[in-house]
Amino acid sequence: MKMTNKLISLDINSFRGATQPLKIQFDEKKRITMIFGDNGNGKSTVSDALTSLCTDGCGSIDDRSFDDKKSYLTSITGKAENLKITLSTSGGDFSAKLSGN
Repeated sequence: MKMTNKLISLDINSFRGATQPLKIQFDEKKRITMIFGDNGNGKSTVSDALTSLCTDGCGSIDDRSFDDKKSYLTSITGKAENLKITLSTSGGDFSAKLSGN
């Protein structure tokens, strides 16, 4: 039997549209998670946070041409030094902070 890690929670602070600290609790009993909502409610922020945490990309802003992506990653009310993303799983925690460029 194949063991897989289960998502427990995602914490987002000062990242893109997360102007307030955001915590999403996942239901560990479910095999799939869907995130849906009206435009402007933060779906892209959640998706971009996971992309930024798990890859070397920035998510939906990767295809835009500008030099300073750092300014687009930080929420409008946050400070770059407060930007942090943490994904908690049954296999451990994974986190990222913004540093330098």
